Amino acid sequence: MIKNKKMKELIEEFEDSNYQLTPTINILNKFNPKFIEWDGCILLKLGYNLDDLPEKFQVNNIFCDRTQLEATYNHIHLSDVLPELEENPKYSLRIAIEIMKIWEHKLKTEFPKEKFHIVISHDEFGSVVRFYKIRPLDIPWVDIDNIDKYKEEAILVKEI
Repeated sequence: MIKNKKMKELIEEFEDSNYQLTPTINILNKFNPKFIEWDGCILLKLGYNLDDLPEKFQVNNIFCDRTQLEATYNHIHLSDVLPELEENPKYSLRIAIEIMKIWEHKLKTEFPKEKFHIVISHDEFGSVVRFYKIRPLDIPWVDIDNIDKYKEEAILVKEI
């Protein structure tokens, strides 16, 4: 796992505290992912209608490549799904790490030949979890070689 300085500090803070995940086990059942394949992309089917996708991917003014499309479609803002986290946004990081484990297992199981980045970003509003397929010709969504340039938010990237 690759973490920027801010994420290392947050995780260290959790390890030094007594935050327990036990009450959130039922919450985690909400995040059982379903994935679909679409024109070379792996997309998270979550709440929005993927039936509206065009037949094929085309570069446009929103998405310059498939990686950008996946990183946009394949994310969850935890405070949107769990409004109770607005009172304690740091707690969403614990849940984000558990969601990352669930997605990792499911992606490895369903797409064993593919490589992915699962990204957790965290700021004062809470955590966001996203993933995208690693493609040699696409620019990664997160610049992992310069992870500490992200100063405003804590970033964790796991390659699976």
